Amino acid sequence: MTRLRLVLICLASALLAACGQRIVPTQTAPPPTPLKTLSPVSTALPQVPPKTLSPIPTPTSGRPATPKAISNRIYLPLVSRGSGAPTPAISASKIPTTTIPVNLGGLHIEAIGDHTGYEDFLRACSAANRPVALIKVYGDGYSAKIAKAIDPRTVTIWRKPVKLGGDKDRTDNPPGDWTWPEGATADIARQWMQAMYPEWETQREYIDYFEIVNEPNPATPDQTRRAADFMLEAMKDAERQNPPYRLAIWSFSSGTPEQWQAEIMAPTLRYAAEHGHILSVHDGSVDEDRRLFRQAFEDGTGLRYRMFQPMLGASMPRVAITEAYQPGGYYDPDWYDWQWYLTELAKDNVIGAAWFTLGPYSFGGGENVNVVKQLPAFALVLGCN
Repeated sequence: MTRLRLVLICLASALLAACGQRIVPTQTAPPPTPLKTLSPVSTALPQVPPKTLSPIPTPTSGRPATPKAISNRIYLPLVSRGSGAPTPAISASKIPTTTIPVNLGGLHIEAIGDHTGYEDFLRACSAANRPVALIKVYGDGYSAKIAKAIDPRTVTIWRKPVKLGGDKDRTDNPPGDWTWPEGATADIARQWMQAMYPEWETQREYIDYFEIVNEPNPATPDQTRRAADFMLEAMKDAERQNPPYRLAIWSFSSGTPEQWQAEIMAPTLRYAAEHGHILSVHDGSVDEDRRLFRQAFEDGTGLRYRMFQPMLGASMPRVAITEAYQPGGYYDPDWYDWQWYLTELAKDNVIGAAWFTLGPYSFGGGENVNVVKQLPAFALVLGCN
């Protein structure tokens, strides 16, 4: 009994000792959150869908589309009266095979504006042994100098309006409208010529002929006689210079003169032929509805110099077309018509035809002329390839 009590006492003591400590209930840790399963890392670049491009338009003409050229050259607006037609691309089918026996093509040149390709044009023709026939310069001696340096066979003609005495403006023709007294002609001609000689002297090294008037307009028989006498006196005065000058006289506008005027003027041409001067004319169409040279011939504004041939025969002077017109030709020339025209000129004693114009000229009404873009094709038409 006593032994049993001792066992119970020991057990109670052990329990009391354990009760002196705080009993913290055991917490069950939540199960670990499983790691998110990652997709395998790809080494390929991300795939970006391609950008959809607009289709390249197919030309309706059946010809490949011509890329737009980038250029730093500045051109005047290529427009014609009442329209904004651009310069068409050169088509080989539009350039005929050269049939003219000799190159009678040339250029009228303004002193300002875009002359890009001018030297290449001259060199191409010289290299083909078909030198440019005629260069007519309007106050641009440098262009004449270049032409002569590239090929001395090119004929050059100079013109620049005259400034007399205290006049503020330069004029194309002597003052007085051809109505001065008959006895005053020699003095008027001398004054006119003397006003031009100082500038001519600086240009004569590379100029063959000097044009002295521009499109004179004598309307009556008396005015025409004054104009004829003026031309004779001007040639004589030029011959008295040391060395003498050779002149290009008259510079008729297209469609002039009339037959009765031609008969009064004929002696001046005979004198010119005998003394080394030439006849200058402006030739071609002045009608936009009949723009071709062959149509101008039918209308009386082309090849009009031929009216003098029956009158003068062998005494006909050489002829220079110092302005040749094909309306609209600076942006859309008819090359077959050019071939016809130059072939006709080759039948006569013609120096050449200066296409009007390289460098800008404005006729007003929004029309600015410059044949600069046509030079490569013009060279081919002339056989300079």
